[in-house]
Amino acid sequence: PKGPQGATGAAGADAISLSITSSNGTVFKNNSGSTVLTAHVYVGGVEQSITSAGVCGSLGSIKWYKGTSTTAVATSKTLTVSASDVTNSVAYTCQLEG
Repeated sequence: PKGPQGATGAAGADAISLSITSSNGTVFKNNSGSTVLTAHVYVGGVEQSITSAGVCGSLGSIKWYKGTSTTAVATSKTLTVSASDVTNSVAYTCQLEG
């Protein structure tokens, strides 16, 4: 037998999403330039506060990764990437980790 079931909530009401914005685009030319990547966390479409140290309330911390590495290069709200950090091309990602 099944136990009691809670009421069905509104679709997506507490969905968590994460996005990254870049202050200076996504392409460097002539080995010069830099950009600041900023993480944004939303719960149910409402942006959450993230400290400069990357802490997003009780949800966890923002950890940044370079390429396919499984070792975080930083735990912070933002990550500055300079042309000297990139050879040819590389993808930076971040994750919200509890």
